[in-house]
Amino acid sequence: MGHGTALDNSPRSRITGLTASDLAATALFAFEGAVIASGARLDLFGVLVVACVSALGGGTARDLLIGDVPTASVRDVRYVVVSTIGGLLAFGAYRAVVHNEWELLVVLDAAGLALF
Repeated sequence: MGHGTALDNSPRSRITGLTASDLAATALFAFEGAVIASGARLDLFGVLVVACVSALGGGTARDLLIGDVPTASVRDVRYVVVSTIGGLLAFGAYRAVVHNEWELLVVLDAAGLALF
C-alpha cells in the first residue's frame, strides 16, 4: 500500500495494541470452546459453531447491553476470522495437545482473561 492512501487510514488497516490483545483473547477463547466441543466429539461444523459462540458471545452481549450496534464482531470481520482459525487449530490439534483437558482449559481461560 502506498503511503497516504485511504486504506492506510481506515480502522481495519491499523492494529493497535488493544486491538491485537482483543484479537488474541478472541482466538484463545475460540480455541478453548473448540477444545470442549472436540472433547464432546462434535463434527467440524459443531466445533466451529461452539468456537465462534465462545469467542464472540461475551463481546456481543456487552456491545448490545451498552448500545454499541452494530457489534464489534459485525463491524470488523477479523473477529470472525480469528475465531474460525482458533476453532480449526483446536479441531486439528485436539488429540496432540490434550492430555489433561482440564489443565489446558484453565490455562487458556486465564490467558484469555488476562488479555482482556
